Parts: sequence; structure tokens; C-alpha cells
Amino acid sequence: KGPDSDGTGLGLGFVRALTESYGGTVTIREGDRGGADFRVTLDRA
Repeated sequence: KGPDSDGTGLGLGFVRALTESYGGTVTIREGDRGGADFRVTLDRA
């Protein structure tokens, strides 16, 4: 999707809530080629 797409903006919030409910983290940083990089980290079971 491009910058003009019609999204609700709920996706990342859902990912964060679900990840944190399992004791994980979501980190965001500036992408190497623009945009953003999202990293989801969970402990191994």
C-alpha cells in the first residue's frame, strides 16, 4: 500500500497488544532505505 491508501491504523496497535500480552516487545526504527522497520521479539517457549 502507498501513502494514499485508506487504512484504519489499527494493525500495529493490535500487533503491539498481542505481542505484549505474551511478554514480548515491538520496536520501531527508521528503515535503511526510508520508511520504517518493525521488529517483534518473543521469548522461546
